[in-house]
Amino acid sequence: MWTTAYVGCKLSSLPPDLSQETFVARKRAARWLLLNQLPGYGWGYGDTVGADADSTAHAILFLSAEGTRLSEDSYRRLEVFQSEDGGFSTYLRGDSHGSWCVSHPDVTPMALLALLTRHVEGSVAINRG
Repeated sequence: MWTTAYVGCKLSSLPPDLSQETFVARKRAARWLLLNQLPGYGWGYGDTVGADADSTAHAILFLSAEGTRLSEDSYRRLEVFQSEDGGFSTYLRGDSHGSWCVSHPDVTPMALLALLTRHVEGSVAINRG
C-alpha cells in the first residue's frame, strides 16, 4: 500500500506531457488503493501491520490528486496519529513499534499536506502541526 501510494503521489505530480503517459497506471493504482483500504479507513505498509500515518497520508495525497473524493473517516483516521507535540507518528503508542510511535519530521509534513486536501489552514489539527 505504501509503495503504491508513494509512487502514485510522485506520478501525479508529473508535468502534463508526461502525466498522460501514466494516466492508465495511476487510475488502476487509485482503484487498487481504494479496494485495499484497511478497516478503520487507513492504509499501511502492508496488510499485516495495520494502518500508519505515512501510508495513509500518501494515499490521501495520491487519491486526492487523482480527483477521488475520500470519506471524512480517512481524514479522521490520519488525525489520530497526531501526538501531543503536534507532530505525527507513524504508528500509535499502543501499537508497540518503538520509536515509530513518536513524532517524526518526515511523517508530519506529509500528514499535514494530506489534511490540507480537505481541511483549511487554521483548523485545529493543522494549527497544532
